[in-house]
Amino acid sequence: MKKTIKNNILNKIQKGEVKMRSKLSVFTERLGIESSMILLFLGLIFFSGLVSLWFKTNSDLIFGEYGKYGLRSFIEAFPYLFVMIFIVFFILLSILLKKFDISYKKPFIIILSVILGLAMLFGLYSVNTPYGKRFYQGSGKYFRMGQMMKGNNFFFGKVVGQENNRMIILSEDNKEIAVTINNDTHFPYGKPSLGDEVRCVGEWDGDNFNAYGIRVFNSDDYGGYGGGNGMGGMKDGKGPMWLR
Repeated sequence: MKKTIKNNILNKIQKGEVKMRSKLSVFTERLGIESSMILLFLGLIFFSGLVSLWFKTNSDLIFGEYGKYGLRSFIEAFPYLFVMIFIVFFILLSILLKKFDISYKKPFIIILSVILGLAMLFGLYSVNTPYGKRFYQGSGKYFRMGQMMKGNNFFFGKVVGQENNRMIILSEDNKEIAVTINNDTHFPYGKPSLGDEVRCVGEWDGDNFNAYGIRVFNSDDYGGYGGGNGMGGMKDGKGPMWLR
């Protein structure tokens, strides 16, 4: 028998080295792979949205002119876990994608770049839709994002008292904290008023806090869309307290 690829395959089949598979088996495997790819892609969008949400809520730590305290807080509160899960999902998706012909017909790096770009784009878009805001509010609570957004150099709370150079902030732990402000304190989103929910960035001085930056959160900062609780269980729909 002439040695050809076809004949070699037939010989292996006859020797039992290659086993024929039913159409149902092939279909089931393909369905499982495609379903896994879809779920992984949706997972990429989801975690991209969570990271986008984090940046939206914490961008002032970098751009708010808080100095080293803002940078420290940014590094400390960064959602490393979500980024790692995103990377793992992307690697798994790229492995599954290699099982399809498209990975050979087109440059694989281009295909992966398109998938990565679409996942990040859809994630960013979903964060800015009314439904997405409600969805990520619930997800933020479920994943306890508030715990990721607490650090040694910043805290969240509600303004319950004001003087010339001092504010009284009711923290998420229901403790009243005296916050000192001065001419060097930055207010990238305007000065807070009584009842505003804020994040203070700075350093502790005993039980008091010297603020180098204070951000005010309003109804556009993922409040009011999910009926989330404000400070003290009040449903005021303001601020990022839904992240707790």
